[in-house]
Amino acid sequence: MLYAKYGQNKKLINAETATKECEYVCPGCLSKVILKSGEIRVRHFSHQHKACESLLEGETKEHIEGKKYLFEMLKDSGKDPIMEAYLSQLSQRPDILYNNTALEFQ
Repeated sequence: MLYAKYGQNKKLINAETATKECEYVCPGCLSKVILKSGEIRVRHFSHQHKACESLLEGETKEHIEGKKYLFEMLKDSGKDPIMEAYLSQLSQRPDILYNNTALEFQ
């Protein structure tokens, strides 16, 4: 996952700007996640001990780069998209949520 929550207010943070000094939780199940940043895979968060029902899908590097591109394109056009927003009422996490519309990069 590219985003996690942190701090008392559970603010969202992007894995690209996160540091290893903080503690993070999954936006879906609120269990502890760890920041992974290597040279082969895209910088991301991963569950420490278990798989999360809300985030079970494996994503390729191409998929992650594609949804980041779509996110940036919407942002650059003055929109206010949310990446990986967890929709608890549906138990789903679309790639991008914009104006109450779920967008999936394929």
